[in-house]
Amino acid sequence: MKATRLGLCCVSAVLFANAAWAMTIARDGKAACAVVVAKTATLAEQRAAEELGRFLEAATGAAFPIVRDTKPGVARILVGPDAARLAAPDFSAERHGAEGLVIRTTGADLVLAGGRPRGTLYAVYTFLDEQVGCRWWTPAASTIPKKPTLDIPALDVRYVPPLEYRVVFWASSLDEDWAVRNRVHGGIMPMSEQRGGSFTHSCFCHTYNILIPPAKYFQPHPEWFSLVNGKRDPNAQLCLTNDAMRQELVKNLKDVLRRDPKIHYAWVSQSDCGGACQCAGCAAIDKEEGSPSGATLRLANAVAADLEKEFPSVTVATLAYEYTQKPPAKTRPHPNVTVWVCDIPCNFTEPLDHPSNLHFYQDLEGWAGISPRLYAWDYTMNFWHPLYPQPNLRSFGPNIRLLVKHGVRGVFEQGGGEGRWTEMGELRAWLLAKLLWDPARDDAGLIREFLRGYY
Repeated sequence: MKATRLGLCCVSAVLFANAAWAMTIARDGKAACAVVVAKTATLAEQRAAEELGRFLEAATGAAFPIVRDTKPGVARILVGPDAARLAAPDFSAERHGAEGLVIRTTGADLVLAGGRPRGTLYAVYTFLDEQVGCRWWTPAASTIPKKPTLDIPALDVRYVPPLEYRVVFWASSLDEDWAVRNRVHGGIMPMSEQRGGSFTHSCFCHTYNILIPPAKYFQPHPEWFSLVNGKRDPNAQLCLTNDAMRQELVKNLKDVLRRDPKIHYAWVSQSDCGGACQCAGCAAIDKEEGSPSGATLRLANAVAADLEKEFPSVTVATLAYEYTQKPPAKTRPHPNVTVWVCDIPCNFTEPLDHPSNLHFYQDLEGWAGISPRLYAWDYTMNFWHPLYPQPNLRSFGPNIRLLVKHGVRGVFEQGGGEGRWTEMGELRAWLLAKLLWDPARDDAGLIREFLRGYY
């Protein structure tokens, strides 16, 4: 009997075949199989094979050299899609997307493979997690159980994570190895190709005053900046209906994209302050749309249209944040615009669908109804007093599941960033990583597991 894992199914859902072990990995401290990686493997797939050998040796005491081919009849762990075809000639990496994985016993072989660039890495770490019992609590603390004899049951696991973008912005995630082993993307820092690479951004998050810096443009073009209480304000937002401003913004953004062709997200988003423009043009759009998000989204749409021919793979990112949280009544996001809805005004001691968070929940539903690509920016620490207790741990799971239910495809978990002295930061990072990868996991069980394993 086989168990197949799709969507939110739990990664540990594997069934035994007639209650017998299907494969022996090691016996009495000696390797019982070879680790095979193809000559055509990517750097990430080679790294996956090395990590598998490293942690299997730490667990069993046996050396697992990485080989390119094996003698007939030798049991094998086939790492990566090209190696997988030695046992399954029809195996295709493309059908698994960028991060989908396959863990499957077939004959005397075990296949650990997935899509490119990260699927094979995630297959290896999922196997080490679920079948060997490895845990990477923090960059400096892990648990690798001692199993001189390691047998595994029949496995047929297929999994594609429901979230394509998973960032835990806590200190732990700034370590590349911790991030990839826990299957999240590393903070906002680039990750090496050996670790699957990362999603890269142009100027990140609040970018109006970066793309149109007031020091350069305010004096010659005050009309490009917000009209606030009758005066143009260089320390507020931009005048989003000024076409000359938009053309200059697009020119500057194209210069950034041409310098770095690896950028995935081009941010066109409000500065981290108030001061929406009150000029006649912007005010008319606000009235028509019932929210300042209308003008913000129209600018993002226009920029996306300007970029799409030269940069078809770049997504324009913009925020639904503070005064733009409410979705517009008429404008819909361009297919290549990702809206990041931010839950900053919420009561985090309760889930996002609690009555105390009704204002945000209604806006989330509104954005979900109009956005082909919706991401969320979630807040997970006490920003006023980072060392004070923040009683929100039991909201993490319900919130992530709610976001996924509403079609959110990526989540940025705002935490302490590089600050290491924050309340239970290690637990928060690990718990969020597990839930982002598989939102169906049991929150309370994960908390208990970390507390027992780490402390």
